[in-house]
Amino acid sequence: MTVTTKLIQPILIMSGYSEFSKSNNAISAEEEGRFPASRAAKRLNIPTGFIRDCCQFARQNNEYHHVSKYYNEVAYYDAAEIQRWIDKHPDTEEEAGGPFDAALARWRCEQNKPQVVHTNVTVTWLEWGGTRSHPHASERTVAGCTVRDEGGKFVTVFLPDGRAMRKGKDTRGFEATVNGQSICGP
Repeated sequence: MTVTTKLIQPILIMSGYSEFSKSNNAISAEEEGRFPASRAAKRLNIPTGFIRDCCQFARQNNEYHHVSKYYNEVAYYDAAEIQRWIDKHPDTEEEAGGPFDAALARWRCEQNKPQVVHTNVTVTWLEWGGTRSHPHASERTVAGCTVRDEGGKFVTVFLPDGRAMRKGKDTRGFEATVNGQSICGP
């Protein structure tokens, strides 16, 4: 008696881990020329943030691999494809400003946003205490603060007593308001 089975969906099997560093699939992707943004940026001599923000076309099928002993998912980019895109820009000075130069200039301009300072801000945040096993969050609210926004993911908060703290704009439990109008947070 012969039994045949028909696979309807392919079975994806992880190929294992190489020590505590990265998956075997990640190692094989690197051998094929696909790397995390930081490694691709070093090879191509361009900013890592530019690859993450502007080179999604080089991420084949939203490819990611697991790295570290915590199995973090890391996006992998095709360095050769990014290099082909870079090479498309003109070589002559008359034609300067090709697609790569223009995209890189736009990205750098977005990164260099002017600093904005808000005064008389009411800031609310969570302050954590307790132990690692029994953490406890206390909500703190302080009025009369100064908030400096440099255009990135973080703001610097200067409290009236002179202390300063840095907070992520999207951090849960953090909000900065001026006259009831939210400038950071939910």
